[in-house]
Amino acid sequence: MLETASNSLADDVRVDTEIRYGRPIYNILRVAEDENVDQIVMGSHGREGARRLLLGSVAESVTRRASVPVTIVRELVTEDEEPTHILVPFDGSDESLQALSYALEQYADREITALYVAYPSEEVTAADSERIPDALDDWQQRLDEQTQEVLDRALEHAEANGYTISTEAVRGEPAREITEYAAEHDSDHIVMGSHGRG
Repeated sequence: MLETASNSLADDVRVDTEIRYGRPIYNILRVAEDENVDQIVMGSHGREGARRLLLGSVAESVTRRASVPVTIVRELVTEDEEPTHILVPFDGSDESLQALSYALEQYADREITALYVAYPSEEVTAADSERIPDALDDWQQRLDEQTQEVLDRALEHAEANGYTISTEAVRGEPAREITEYAAEHDSDHIVMGSHGRG
């Protein structure tokens, strides 16, 4: 199988193949470390729609644990099908800033949207709603201010590097909202940072 795949590539592309046995996640990360790989590119079956990518697949586990950028490909892309709308989930963290920088460098001439998903805690909303009604209004105002601060940071980062991006904010569970936004707004590439939590 590996030989067939490597033979299908252009003559000027060098391909080294290796077979390892055991848990895929462990071995992918081990080879990347052993061979000083600076980027991992892997496919995803995309089971159960786009959400599967963010909810427990091998691709997600590698993405979370790898110390280098990971590109997940869900379908074959040809040169005339290069991505046109790049979605960057952005929460203001250093990791999301790195993802935004990467997207700006790699896709400078494409449409780029930084998306912030406000994820209110059920604990906080339940507690606030049982207290004075003003507490809920205060919590809502704090959430709105935080959302604006995060989006402003994305805009300022892009502008400081000479780029123009659009920003959007939604509320809900991050994995679901990111994938649904991408589907509804014809985003054909997602670039996101990872905290690398194991």
